[in-house]
Amino acid sequence: MIRAALLLLFAALLSDSGCLAQIQDLVRNDVCPAWSELDTFIILILRKQCIRMTNEEAKAVIGVPYDAKTHRFVECAAASEEQDPATVQVVTNISVVQEALAKKDKYGRSYCYIVVFYGKGCPFSVKIAEVINALPRFFPKLNVMVIDAALTTKFNSRYGVAGTPSVILYQNTYNRARISSGYAPLKDIVASIKEYTDLEPVSKNYTILESDRAGPLVIEPDESTRHLYLLISIFCVSALASYSVVTTLDGGHAIAQWFLELVRRRGAN
Repeated sequence: MIRAALLLLFAALLSDSGCLAQIQDLVRNDVCPAWSELDTFIILILRKQCIRMTNEEAKAVIGVPYDAKTHRFVECAAASEEQDPATVQVVTNISVVQEALAKKDKYGRSYCYIVVFYGKGCPFSVKIAEVINALPRFFPKLNVMVIDAALTTKFNSRYGVAGTPSVILYQNTYNRARISSGYAPLKDIVASIKEYTDLEPVSKNYTILESDRAGPLVIEPDESTRHLYLLISIFCVSALASYSVVTTLDGGHAIAQWFLELVRRRGAN
C-alpha cells in the first residue's frame, strides 16, 4: 500500500493524467509494481517518464523507456522505430563501423547494432554467413554490420574480438553483449538477441532460405589454406611416427640392423 501511495503521489506531482490513470489501474487491479520507490522517484520525477507494467515477463516494450527489468536488457526497440528496414552491411573500413555505432536518433537515443567479425580463411565464418544474412527477417529494425577481423587488428581488444566469427551487440559504441563466439545456428542467435534486448523476433521459421545463402555476406572457403593445413598435418604425423619408431627399443634395434645390413652389402661390393 505504501508503494502504491507513493506511485500515486509521484504521478500527481507530474500532473500527467495519462500516467496517473495507468498507476490507478495498477492499484485497482492489485498489480504489484516490479520497481522500487527509488526507481519510481528517479523515473517519474527526475526523468519525467511514465513507467507502467508491460507484460507477464516484465520486459521492456517499444515506446516504454523504463521498467523494472530493463537493467537486464539493452533497450533497442524505442530508437529502432526511427530506423529504416534492417540490412546486412558488409564494410571494409573500421571507421564506418565506428561512425555507425555513434549514431543517435532525433531524441538522442542510441541505435543498437549487431557487428560480426569474420575471417576469410575460417570455415566457421563460412558456415555462419547464411545465418547472419537471415537476421533481418527476424529483427526488421536491427541493423547488422559485418567486417573482416583482419582489417581490425588494432581494434580487436577494444571491440572484444578474441576469434572469428564473433557476433557482438553494440549500443552507443559499447559492447553490450556477446551474442556468439564461433558458429551458432540461427535459432540460437535469435534466442540470444531476444534474451539480451527488448526486441522480439517477428518469425519463428528458422529455415535457412536460398536468399540467405545468396548474400549479402558471402565467404568463399579458402581451399589453398585447407590444402596447406593438410600438408602440414601429414608432415607432423609422419615426423611424430618416425620419432616414435626411433625412440622405442624395437624401433631403434630395427634401424640399427637395417643400417648394418646396408654397410655389409656395400662392403661386399
